[in-house]
Amino acid sequence: MNVLFEDDYILVCEKKAGIATQSAKISEKDMVSEVNNYLYKRAGGTTCPVFLIHRLDKPVAGILVFAKTKDAAAKLNSQIASGKMSKKYYCTVDGVCQGENVKLTDYLIKDSKQNKALVSDKNEKEAKKAELIYSTVSKDRVNSSEFLKNFVMTDFNEDIHTVLDIRLITGRFHQIRAQLSNIGFPIHGDVKYGGAETPEKNKIYLVAYELSFIHPKNGKSLTFSLENV
Repeated sequence: MNVLFEDDYILVCEKKAGIATQSAKISEKDMVSEVNNYLYKRAGGTTCPVFLIHRLDKPVAGILVFAKTKDAAAKLNSQIASGKMSKKYYCTVDGVCQGENVKLTDYLIKDSKQNKALVSDKNEKEAKKAELIYSTVSKDRVNSSEFLKNFVMTDFNEDIHTVLDIRLITGRFHQIRAQLSNIGFPIHGDVKYGGAETPEKNKIYLVAYELSFIHPKNGKSLTFSLENV
């Protein structure tokens, strides 16, 4: 497990694509179990508490933060609720999508039978507002970045693919996947939302590359980025 930061209050780590954040299946590997096992070994066989703060979909790679105390968990959850925790993503979408600081606003409902987020009317019962901002990543930036080549490109062709830099404003179930699909630019590999199929069945080309928040104990602003790893 790639641990980016750890102290007595939080643990920040990288989740690989194909691993669930949390799973009810005993036989399935998940990040909560991985973190628990890591802390158990670090403590010499003593069980340590760990609190899940946010999730990434199973086929999505990226950064997760876990709390190690109830107080830290409460403060981090408060930051999410107030929009003070910042999450940035890169993704490869099918199609040529151009734009700078384009804001998408939709209302989503969760279809449990299909395990999908559906765009709906804002007046529909249980509909939740979903907002994000995206910008096109330039061809030169894509071609010169080893990080982007590793995480969000596969047989990249600028005539049929676009790399986007996304900042989440809200954090809804399958939000990025549903909103991009809704405007006609599904994420590459995300067959559930209309993306082109790839040989990598447990991966879509979406990575949560940067996470920023305020440390729950000392109040310092922290930013973690996979581009710096």
